[in-house]
Amino acid sequence: MPDLFEIQDALTEIKTALEEAITEGGEEEKTALIRSQKLIKRIHESVKSEFIKAGVDSENIKPRLGLSEGELKLAGFFKKKDQDICIVPNDLYEKEEFSDSGLLLGEKDRYGKEYTEHIISVNIRSQLSSLAKNFDTLYERTFAESLNLHMRCPKMCLGEVYMIPVCEYDTHAAQEKKIAFADRISSIEKYLMASI
Repeated sequence: MPDLFEIQDALTEIKTALEEAITEGGEEEKTALIRSQKLIKRIHESVKSEFIKAGVDSENIKPRLGLSEGELKLAGFFKKKDQDICIVPNDLYEKEEFSDSGLLLGEKDRYGKEYTEHIISVNIRSQLSSLAKNFDTLYERTFAESLNLHMRCPKMCLGEVYMIPVCEYDTHAAQEKKIAFADRISSIEKYLMASI
């Protein structure tokens, strides 16, 4: 099994990688790095590590620690969607069946409703820039994805890990390959209140 990954180590690596991207390639390289998913995968590994430290059998974590392939594509009411991290049950087994409701009516569900409802699913998100511009879209997606699963499996346990910077990197400074922070502080409270 790969080494466990501490959240603080992940955050330090993300900050270092972002600042290297800025000084080497400016705003363009920073944006490319964020879009590459390399940064957010560090948070995935930290969350998996926390589950293991809390006593979850590493075999029950999908994808496994150290891997990004193997996400479970779970069927909801409207659509099937890959889940970032799933904890699968010990005492139930996948049971292929056909969906009996929603937009997936009649479609094959590899896992079955009972198995799916006993999975703990955690999605990992980040918004490292353009916070103010993307607030509505981010929350529409967050609510829609949980609604999709809960309309079919109302007892399912869902979680979100959201990485939001308190201070954003200054876009204009980054264009000049300089590291600086924007004058404004992110509205963390707005994000938290929208989740309640």
